[in-house]
Amino acid sequence: MGRRVTKPLVLVAEQDPFQLELFQEACEAAGFEVVAALDGQRVLAQIARHPPSIVLMSDAIQDPPGAEVANVLRADEELRTLPIVAIGPGVPASDIHIDRPVRVERLQSVLWRSLRRARDTRRRLRAESAPRLSLELDRATGAGTRGQMEITLHHELLIAARFRRPLGLLRVRATDADSVPRVAKRMMQVLRNSDLVFRLSPLELVAVLPETEGHEGSVARDRLRSGLESDERVDWVGVASTEQGHDANALLAEALREGSSA
Repeated sequence: MGRRVTKPLVLVAEQDPFQLELFQEACEAAGFEVVAALDGQRVLAQIARHPPSIVLMSDAIQDPPGAEVANVLRADEELRTLPIVAIGPGVPASDIHIDRPVRVERLQSVLWRSLRRARDTRRRLRAESAPRLSLELDRATGAGTRGQMEITLHHELLIAARFRRPLGLLRVRATDADSVPRVAKRMMQVLRNSDLVFRLSPLELVAVLPETEGHEGSVARDRLRSGLESDERVDWVGVASTEQGHDANALLAEALREGSSA
């Protein structure tokens, strides 16, 4: 099966059509998918319909002004971590601004850096504030239950699809029942987030990895493998990501295929 690479979506807002075309071309050349808006109302309408991964907005935008648009986004609970890169200093709520004249290399670098910083911020906020779905845990491992996994995976897939964010999944099969609790503990240590590790079946564990692309999931898999002790025995470790689509069963099946065929 071929991998589908989902490009991050940048919303480019600029009232000058010539400048807008230049910014669009620069973003596309940097690997982004692009949508455009000529005024503040269209920015807000586009975000309401399909939130982008990042916003590139000129401080010359009007109706309403760019500064007001940014304030509206920052006041929204779901959109407050949406990265905003401003062209010019007139959008105080932006994450960073680029001075005119704009150099293409500088613009492309700032967009990718801002996207990564926003992702790291969301990961940190999730780790600090996300409560358990239930106080009931798998007693043997301290991991979440299969039911919790299904709810969590469904929720994270919705977020990934709506905001065009990656989502990874790590699936592990222990060799025997005695190894399962120890492997679960090791997964929580390696991934540094016990709230996203679940027991799928008597011998299988799953970790849901928000904001994780395919290659990052492979890094997590390799870290887990290298960190296992002699009494933490596993048959295989598989990874999958939303590069294969946004279906929970498909992700689990892909992780199974990837792990068992390794």
